[in-house]
Amino acid sequence: MFTPLPDIKSIIIILIMGVFQLGIPYIFYVNSTKYLTALEAILITVMEPLLNPLWVYIFAGEKPGTYAIIGGIVVIVTVVLRGIYVSKLESVEG
Repeated sequence: MFTPLPDIKSIIIILIMGVFQLGIPYIFYVNSTKYLTALEAILITVMEPLLNPLWVYIFAGEKPGTYAIIGGIVVIVTVVLRGIYVSKLESVEG
């Protein structure tokens, strides 16, 4: 039930991953929100988990399942089409 505490090497890796995998991207995200609409900012956070299987495949070689690929494609295509629609709608109104 109880496991030993991680060694110092594991703790250092966790800290490095926290800074580089979470800390720096969130700093970029917060700074970019000055230049984005609210919708664009939220779409970035929605797209990030969808792209995670791609990053895992590229960097770790772990292949995502068929349903994960299909679901990701459906969501990404929908978001892109909505973005195109909104931009065309704004250009007609503006």
